[in-house]
Amino acid sequence: MRTHLNTPVPKVYAWISNAADTPVKSEYIIMEMAKGIQLETVWPTLDIAKRLEVVKSLWQYQKLWMSVSFNKYGSLYYKNSLSNSISNSSRFFGQDGRELNFSGFEVGPVTGRDWSSYGRYHVAFDRGPCKHELCFCLLFTF
Repeated sequence: MRTHLNTPVPKVYAWISNAADTPVKSEYIIMEMAKGIQLETVWPTLDIAKRLEVVKSLWQYQKLWMSVSFNKYGSLYYKNSLSNSISNSSRFFGQDGRELNFSGFEVGPVTGRDWSSYGRYHVAFDRGPCKHELCFCLLFTF
């Protein structure tokens, strides 16, 4: 999001999505500490004008993020992190329908936590490289 959509997000320093590749047999992601304070700590003290500014700012980011569409449904990965069985056929489009160059990225299997809650973890389907219920994968860091 930082590179292609100019969104201020923490930098990713290191990550592994294949537990077998780590000494502790767990996926991980090491990111820059996000700057600032949590909105919930100051929200009650903000006057209505400041709250409106915050909401407008969030809306602008959401609008920007929604301006990109994909030809597949799934989570975003670096292409080189996916197995060869995942096809390199992802295409990305801007709001005007023009194809965007997000080379190096691929839409792969869904790995969001909501796909493992409420017993869904026991449904047999490909969840991507992260095989554990509490995995937090690298999503939207392009």
